[in-house]
Amino acid sequence: MAEAIKENYKEAIPYFEKAKEEYEKLGKNNKNFGDILSTLSILYSDLGDYKKAIEYETKAMEVTKATLGVNHPNYANSLTMLAVYYDTLGDDSKVVEYGTKATKLWNELAGYFSSIGDYSKALEYGIMAMNTFKIAFGENHPDYATALNNIAYYYSNLNDYSKAVEYEAKAMEIRGTTLGKNHPIYAKTLSILAGYFSHLGDYDKAVEYGMKALEIRKTVLGENHLDYATSLSNLADYYSDLGDYAKAVKYRTKALEIREDILGENHLSYGISLTSIAMEYANLGDYAKAVENASKAMMIYKAAYG
Repeated sequence: MAEAIKENYKEAIPYFEKAKEEYEKLGKNNKNFGDILSTLSILYSDLGDYKKAIEYETKAMEVTKATLGVNHPNYANSLTMLAVYYDTLGDDSKVVEYGTKATKLWNELAGYFSSIGDYSKALEYGIMAMNTFKIAFGENHPDYATALNNIAYYYSNLNDYSKAVEYEAKAMEIRGTTLGKNHPIYAKTLSILAGYFSHLGDYDKAVEYGMKALEIRKTVLGENHLDYATSLSNLADYYSDLGDYAKAVKYRTKALEIREDILGENHLSYGISLTSIAMEYANLGDYAKAVENASKAMMIYKAAYG
């Protein structure tokens, strides 16, 4: 079967070589010419002739640069394919060179589409960035964890929180190994993972991971830090979702005190914290406390917005 497929590739090459020659007569700066060169590159690679594959993919990349520019997905794809071919040949320096360039471009493309709300495209290019980085540097690297984190983010914006959890959990494992479990970025990953579990309605898991993030931030950053306050607020959210409003008040109160100390009583974040506590008191049926905190929040909003 494999031999039959190889024969098909061998038979296809002369046709594409002929097409290449025809396009060369018309001028090399043509997108279709670049596509033919890329196809020939793939055919030669499938036959195991990676030097020939590199030759044609390099030419295809030059055509793409001239016709579509260096910020086009086709250009990024050529960089990735060259990294793959050099990896097969064992040329590590070339793998790193092309892999780095390709990963950077895929990430830029993913970031752009994310910024305009096209998370499907962002996901497509984010996965290309992840796979390319893996070829060049392997999986046990903090930047590979970042690629996983980005993919989780795109899935979350597509409301696929199961996939978001899957990729964020992988990022957490790598960051735990490469950065250590007392690192602020590891704590942030735990916090993000807690948020995804919350969206899935698994509030017990959200509390579990949120609590781990809180403890790390307490150890590394101290209690008088805005990230610590954020962890407290997140836990309050999860306890509120579980119907434990007394615990929600407890954590929101701690977060409020930290924000008051760091930001002051006139800051909008302090006002938002007051509003959140007011809602928890209302859930507990303590409407006097709810009104008291909501009134304070209103004064801050009035001062800020008029």
